[in-house]
Amino acid sequence: MFYPRIHFFAAHVLAALLYLCFVQGWLTAGFIAGKDLNYTLSVLAVAITLGGVYFCLRLLSLQRIRQRFQGISQEEAARRYQQVAGWRTVLLLIVYLTDIILYFGSAGYASSAKYCLIIALIAAVFCWPSKSEQQSLTTDNA
Repeated sequence: MFYPRIHFFAAHVLAALLYLCFVQGWLTAGFIAGKDLNYTLSVLAVAITLGGVYFCLRLLSLQRIRQRFQGISQEEAARRYQQVAGWRTVLLLIVYLTDIILYFGSAGYASSAKYCLIIALIAAVFCWPSKSEQQSLTTDNA
């Protein structure tokens, strides 16, 4: 079974549930007050999203990560790929949750956090764990 896809799907379901809780009013929105604080949190949302998305997209290109796949068996490579894909999914989830909380937490629903969430969701399309990605890591370095 290919577990990274299950984890990837579960992360999106968890983010959607948090979004739904705020939309339905089960969680209180607008708990962050202050004009300067809202601006600071909007900048924080942009920084976390850009940094997190960039790192998610470039994670498998990092030399240190690629070295972990050199000279190992296919079974070990599959296990390590599942681990790295899990890290990437957790990082995406952190970006999602941060953007959702900052969007609903700000008094005026900061639109920058909403757009940051949309950017992260678009980037997630390119972070889909695939067997071909796993095989490219092992065949290039085997």
